[in-house]
Amino acid sequence: VEVLPRATPSSIHARLSTGSFTIVHFIGHGVFNEKTQEGSLVFEDARGGEYLLGERSVREIFCQRGVTLVFLNGRADFNKGVAQSLVAHGLPALVANQYSVLDSSATSFAQHFYWALAQGMTVGQAAREARIAVNYSLQGEMIDWAVPVVYARDPNMTLSIRPHGLTELAP
Repeated sequence: VEVLPRATPSSIHARLSTGSFTIVHFIGHGVFNEKTQEGSLVFEDARGGEYLLGERSVREIFCQRGVTLVFLNGRADFNKGVAQSLVAHGLPALVANQYSVLDSSATSFAQHFYWALAQGMTVGQAAREARIAVNYSLQGEMIDWAVPVVYARDPNMTLSIRPHGLTELAP
């Protein structure tokens, strides 16, 4: 696990172009411009203002680099433009929120999602298990369990080998 605090498009690009990463977890914001019909990731510029990175630049940074999963975690509008664009241009899987959720719900979903992936579950199964966990969590809003969406070329894709002794879950 490598953390890039206060990540910039340049620092993410540098790490993905020289490193070998399977998963990228982006915590931030996404916006959608209704006029241009384009989504963007929102970064902070050197003066503390917003810097929007459009779909094309996002694709160039994340796609075709061996990354299997991108998890866009933060305030929504990722699912308008950016998410579909990444998957349409070759990213195998992506998780994004349809709407804003409470931090406690987002954290719970991510923890359970990654735990399930580490147990050898498929991306689809991991999302299901994480939704169940958020649903019974007392910290979130009633609908938060349904907010995360998985975009996957193959929802049966796994990212790790099932630990010895773990039995298959029924669908």
